[in-house]
Amino acid sequence: MIYQLGRLTREVSLQEIDVNGEKKSVLNNSLAIKIDKENTAYINIAAWSGLAERIAKYYKKGDEILLKGEIRNKKSTIEDKEIVAVYMLVSGFEFTHGNKRDEDSAEYD
Repeated sequence: MIYQLGRLTREVSLQEIDVNGEKKSVLNNSLAIKIDKENTAYINIAAWSGLAERIAKYYKKGDEILLKGEIRNKKSTIEDKEIVAVYMLVSGFEFTHGNKRDEDSAEYD
């Protein structure tokens, strides 16, 4: 389990997909992580269902967010080449200083 603080790099939007006949919401975005004054790292993130919906409700592009989750690899093949993408599967989040809050929701798991 890791925690990562960063800013969302794109507008937050949900996609609804069919998973084994059941509709689920998924959020795909990326997180900008400030390394030092001149360097920033980026990591793709994914969140599902109710968690994705809560993030979409409270956050927009550029907002700071503290995410809890785990690092995953996704393998795919494009033109006979295997590509491995690294992303963070989000399992929770917390509001940070300066972002709006709902009085009864300071942390989500």
